[in-house]
Amino acid sequence: MSIIAAMEVSRSFRLAEAKNGPSVRAEGYLAHWGLATHPFEHGADDAFIYEHAQFQRYQEDIRDVLSRRRGGLVLTGPIGCGKTLLAERVLLTLDPARFEVALITFPKLPAPALLRMVAAELGAEAFDDLVRTVQAIRDRLHLLAEEGRHAVLCIDEAQTIPDDEAFEALRLLMGLQMGGRFLLSLFLVGQPELEARLARIAPLAQRVGLRLALKPLDFADTTRYILHRLKQAGASRPVLTRQAAEAVHRLTEGIPRRINNLMDRCLVEGARQGVELITQPLVREAAAHYGIA
Repeated sequence: MSIIAAMEVSRSFRLAEAKNGPSVRAEGYLAHWGLATHPFEHGADDAFIYEHAQFQRYQEDIRDVLSRRRGGLVLTGPIGCGKTLLAERVLLTLDPARFEVALITFPKLPAPALLRMVAAELGAEAFDDLVRTVQAIRDRLHLLAEEGRHAVLCIDEAQTIPDDEAFEALRLLMGLQMGGRFLLSLFLVGQPELEARLARIAPLAQRVGLRLALKPLDFADTTRYILHRLKQAGASRPVLTRQAAEAVHRLTEGIPRRINNLMDRCLVEGARQGVELITQPLVREAAAHYGIA
């Protein structure tokens, strides 16, 4: 199964889960708020994605670097801010006739094992010997280039790569060329400490053509995010006060995953208490009760 097909299958499972929702609370929760589905499930379908200005701009930047084969790129941000979602959005839109995409999501491996995984994702033969594996990847990259396709290697949670030897091997792959054109674009996604790791490996850091840092949402975008997801779930009336939205932003620090968790519990608590609007005190109560703050 290709990486793109695998990503689509994964998204379909998440979509099914988001639509079905947990049955134990679905009837009272949805009926009380007049919703057709749960608005704050993780991994909901594309309609629920709120593409704020930075999210849109970074997608454009990443596509530009990949299409022009500008070397490596790094996307960092705090846990839960949408890095993986953003990367997936870009990778799923790449034309398979022009790109071969390999995605590594669990890179906490020593260099030989990580390179064997890279080889498998790219369709190359993998060996116990690191040098032979690198040679096999090189041959595969040359073959893809002859077919007019460019290889993109995306490594998520790249800050967990345990040793610099693996980064050095990735640097060597990035340097492979044919006819004056690079054969591989390396796309590293991780938490902010990834930049510190790369800074210790100057030859690799110098090959990074684009560095992006995804920020948490400000208050305005937090509010738009909440309202967008409520609307997509079928809300036709006000659900929370401005003061409640301010409390959500303050308590979650604008991190989308934390917003989802807190808003979901606020909707549950609001339905349980029979209130018409989520208020600031209810937000604080839910955050304290469920340890979300």
